[in-house]
Amino acid sequence: MPLNLLRRITGGGLAAAYVFSNVVGAHAVETSLWKERREAADRQRASGELYARLPGVHPAAGPDAILPNLAPSFTQSENPSLVEILPPDAVETLGWLPAAVAAHGDIRRVHMAKKAGGPLVVHLQDVHENEEAQRNLAGLVGGLRAAGRADVVGLEGAVGAFHLEPYRSAPPDIARALAGEFVHLGYLTGPEAAAITAPQPTLLWGVEDRALYKKHVDAFSAAEKSRAVLARRVRELSETASGLRDGLYPARLRALDERRLAHAAKRESLSQYTSALWETPVAKGSFPNVARLVNLLSEEKRIDFKRVEAERQALIDALVRVVSPASLDRLVNESLRFREGRSPMDVTMISSRLLPGPRDPLVRLPLAERLHRLRAERRNHPTGEVAGRIE
Repeated sequence: MPLNLLRRITGGGLAAAYVFSNVVGAHAVETSLWKERREAADRQRASGELYARLPGVHPAAGPDAILPNLAPSFTQSENPSLVEILPPDAVETLGWLPAAVAAHGDIRRVHMAKKAGGPLVVHLQDVHENEEAQRNLAGLVGGLRAAGRADVVGLEGAVGAFHLEPYRSAPPDIARALAGEFVHLGYLTGPEAAAITAPQPTLLWGVEDRALYKKHVDAFSAAEKSRAVLARRVRELSETASGLRDGLYPARLRALDERRLAHAAKRESLSQYTSALWETPVAKGSFPNVARLVNLLSEEKRIDFKRVEAERQALIDALVRVVSPASLDRLVNESLRFREGRSPMDVTMISSRLLPGPRDPLVRLPLAERLHRLRAERRNHPTGEVAGRIE
């Protein structure tokens, strides 16, 4: 292949990777390094578990679709970067898994049985009453079924077998359109819709204990009956406490409490609240993690994000001259994963690692590298999830 043609093809691929990492989703100029990862942090609560993916870069599915539009085919290729997320002892038996779930979710943990030959259990974490999460759950069930790994789908909130034959008997296009609408309305979960529209029957099985489940429902119903009374009493106590506070608190303590209340009411971001607390005259040496967080916030404000974007583009231009097809494939995959909050490396960090040998002396990335250092610091901060939600 002529060298100029190869460069044009490679350049086109890198441009696509850059678009996915930096343009799709209105990533023209970053106003805050925290906002970029906020949605991903909301999906990963303190437990560290994965929730079915919330809105990402892919277009929304049409009204007649159950599954979201699939990502480009390279995200489901047999690319080594997908298998890298598996522990070494799982690659041989679970090498198929990353490609099966890549378009709709992520793998957070893998536990290998002590004895070989045991059944495979895939735990899908749910987000109730979230339409896109349910559509991605449908996609996960479909991907596992296509891989021949969805023999039984166990569902919470139900007992025993699901009788789906009456719904599956409708013409496929009608069943698919109605199932999509019912997911939108919240009448069906993603796995139910996937089973109704699947080419072959899928066994859904409710895993609840009927008696125990009824006890939980009864307890919830009893608590709901007293909710209004308790809520009114809490409001009355809060108003009484507010009046006492105004009369008893010194001016400085009252001002500090006003900031606390503003943050609790979401009128003030955690960043603003933390900075305000740090301005109070206290022995700051006793709070090293807060000090790190405040320093990160301060340094972030000094970064020129427009220049960061220019440096990223300069790196892309340099990579066009030297990147290999295999490295390009990995770059595109990892760029998409970053854009969806599933990878800590954005296109600049990934691309820097792909440059063969010493870095091109023409590529200078001081601001971009500084930004990545701040991101790494934020990821390593002990308040991980809290910092991830800072505005």
